[in-house]
Amino acid sequence: MTEQYPPLNYERHGKLRGISVDILEEIFIELGLERRRDSINIYPWPRAYNMIQHNSMEMLFSMVRTDEREMMFKWVGPITSSEIVLFAKKSKNIVINDQGDLVKYRKIGVVKSDIGELLLKSKMNVSGDQLYFVKNSEAGINMLTAGRIDMFAYERIVGLWNVREIGLNPDDYEVVYILSANDYYYAFSKDVPDSIIKKIQEAFDRLKKSGAIDKAIKNYF
Repeated sequence: MTEQYPPLNYERHGKLRGISVDILEEIFIELGLERRRDSINIYPWPRAYNMIQHNSMEMLFSMVRTDEREMMFKWVGPITSSEIVLFAKKSKNIVINDQGDLVKYRKIGVVKSDIGELLLKSKMNVSGDQLYFVKNSEAGINMLTAGRIDMFAYERIVGLWNVREIGLNPDDYEVVYILSANDYYYAFSKDVPDSIIKKIQEAFDRLKKSGAIDKAIKNYF
């Protein structure tokens, strides 16, 4: 299962697309499986994140692999690199040097259970009453544009992709703070056998060595 998170994974005209989707379909082929992208379900991130923690034999992508999540799931990847950042409108002239600078801001947009929320709470000690929950990245960008939130915590590539897709000017926005630099992975529930994880990782590694992973990434940029 996955979420609406372009350009990594997203639905367009009724078809699931994206870097991670294309790579996963290549993994299916590499393993000789008949499953294809139309067998992948798309859900809002909070629901999918809850499902992978409480249901058996689940896979969720694309998930940022962090120390906090390391023991919660099993992993295959890395798919590509990720920077979780705080976006702001340039016109706001917001400067963030450390966590102390965040105290004065009462509306920081996050998607519930997304890595942005987790990092703000664990790394920056941001209190819950400073956070403003939005449905997805597009909603966060729209709220930021309308001035209803001060900043939006999200992945750099995905956030800027959404700015362009909405029809806004990327030059009107800036990254005011980098919360983390990690990698995206396919995450599996803990009960998935290690033997299966090993086979999938080996298939991924073969695709990486052949150049298929890099080709899938370049197709979206």
